[in-house]
Amino acid sequence: MGLKREPVGREPRHAERMGLKRKPVAELSGYKIQPGADLVNANLKGTKLAAANLERANLVGANLEHADLIGANLECANLVGATLAGAMLYITCLEGANLSGANLEEALLNGANLGKALLVGANLVNANLTDANLTDANLTDANLSGADLTDTRIEGASFTNAILDGVIGFEP
Repeated sequence: MGLKREPVGREPRHAERMGLKRKPVAELSGYKIQPGADLVNANLKGTKLAAANLERANLVGANLEHADLIGANLECANLVGATLAGAMLYITCLEGANLSGANLEEALLNGANLGKALLVGANLVNANLTDANLTDANLTDANLSGADLTDTRIEGASFTNAILDGVIGFEP
């Protein structure tokens, strides 16, 4: 059972039912965050950015631990070395995003679109990727120990040298 994604530019079909509509500009403590924003090393721990449009944002080294990014658009965002441990990323678009070296331990990525994403050396220990799309993603040297990949699309994904101990719903 594969995940069906809406065409780029449209809301995920669950978004309206969940009360989510993409915001063209996210607001955070009075500051406006727009697509392409430069948030290098920003401390956004625990922030609510649900349905925010952060397409092409530069979040290198940012701390998004336990952040609420449900339904957000992070397409082609640069998240190299970012901390997203325990973040809520349900139905989030991370297509073409660079998450190399990112910490996604225990992140909730149910239904997320990670197609063509770079996850080289990423920490996905105990992450929930149920119904996610990893089509053509690069997970070389990633640690997926204990991750749940039930019903996840993995066509064309690279798992070269990835650690897959105790992965649920995946057979290499």
